[in-house]
Amino acid sequence: GGNGNGTPTTPRANGAFLGGAVQNSTNPNGAQLMRSVAGSPAAKAGLTTGDVVTAVDGQSVAGAAAMTKRIRTRSPGDKVDLTYSRDGQTKTVTVTLGDRNASSTQ
Repeated sequence: GGNGNGTPTTPRANGAFLGGAVQNSTNPNGAQLMRSVAGSPAAKAGLTTGDVVTAVDGQSVAGAAAMTKRIRTRSPGDKVDLTYSRDGQTKTVTVTLGDRNASSTQ
């Protein structure tokens, strides 16, 4: 008896997003950017493939799901501080979240 729940659920009420695919990272613990979409909030903030987000607004994230959950509690247009690790250096950048539901192609 499977429950037929094979597709990931995406909350529709909130379209806040960074614009990149993330996976779990263990060194350091966090959410590693696998792909950054050109023109996305992540790309505009200077995040690139391989960066590992370790905290959102100063609250540490253990992995991809935790980071995604934190982003989804925010609203499109909100500014969030992302702490990330690149080449062994930790940096913090402010990102203005995009709106997944907007039909902008710019």
